[in-house]
Order: sequence, then structure tokens, then C-alpha cells
Amino acid sequence: MAVSPQLKEIYEANGVNRVISIYNLPPQKQKASQGKTILSVGKLSYGKGTDMIIEAARLLPQYQFVFAGQLNPSLKPVFPNNCRYLGQVSHKRALKLYAQAGVFVINSRWPEPLSRAGLEALSFGLPIVASDRGGNRELVKDNGILIYPEQPKAIAAAIIKVAKQQKALGVASHRLLAGRFNWKKIIKQHLKLYRAIL
Repeated sequence: MAVSPQLKEIYEANGVNRVISIYNLPPQKQKASQGKTILSVGKLSYGKGTDMIIEAARLLPQYQFVFAGQLNPSLKPVFPNNCRYLGQVSHKRALKLYAQAGVFVINSRWPEPLSRAGLEALSFGLPIVASDRGGNRELVKDNGILIYPEQPKAIAAAIIKVAKQQKALGVASHRLLAGRFNWKKIIKQHLKLYRAIL
């Protein structure tokens, strides 16, 4: 079982037979955030494209960026003045960060299976700027922008664009959460699979 269609394709391309795609259950819908920070939650690493988000932040001194997550020792970030790095935080504190954010950025270079942080961002009605890699594609429909992960200027331009449409795109994020990541539908898919196995 794969958590996204993109992960299913990877398994099949590597010889795994009889793969099905069923999303993980998402978090429950939360009150839409009206914050203004640009948020990135998750490991800070080359694979997660953190260095390119930092470069985009340098181009956007008018925005405040917040990073939360474990720092991979191989990444040696130099944060500009408009960035705050909080280190690894508890899940409870991370949820408070979503509630204070205006835009969520996930810039994975690797084929992200399906980001839990991205699902949490949807639950808070955050517009999303995400790299066009793996399951990130499932997080963006009409609620944000998919970008190439190696171009800080394009990342910065996408952040500006979605920040200007925060309210409308936030409504679209909640709509995507309720539609594509519908609890009843996902549970039915799981039960169908378990019954078939039994």
C-alpha cells in the first residue's frame, strides 16, 4: 500500500506488484489561520530543499520566515535576519505555528511520499507552495503553486503570489482537505483492503 499515487508509481517502477494507493488519514479541519509568517515544518536538509527556501527568504526581506524541525548535520544554514529557526519542536508547538502562519512551504528535492506537515497545513487552511515532487502534487490543486525546487527566484515569486491571495487560497485548502482527503472515503478504502486480505 502506498500513501500517494506518486509513491505507487515508484514502487511499480521498481518491480513491486499489486500496489494500491490509499492516503493516510489527515488531521481534522482547524480554524483557518490568519497569520502572516512563511512557515516550513520538517527536517532541515538538502533533500527537503531547505537551502533553497532560505535563498528565497533572502529575496523577500519584507516577509518573516519560520523554520521548525531537526537540522541535518550536513546542512550548514546561514539564516538571513528575516528567518527564525526554532529547532525541533513538539507537535503541540508545531500546531501553534500553523495557526500563526500565512503560507506553508515544502520544497522537497526527493520524491516526498505524502507530507504529514503538508496535510497539517491544509487542515489550517494555509495556502501551499510546494515542489513538484512526489506526493507534494497531492497537496496542491487550486490552493497554491507547485514549483521547481532548485529556483529560489521562482519560490520567492510563488510565495508573493499566494500570500496576496491568502484568504481565497486558504478556503481552497480546506476544500481540498475535505474532498481529496475525505475521512469516510479513506476509511472505506482501508476496510475494503483489509477484507480482501482476510
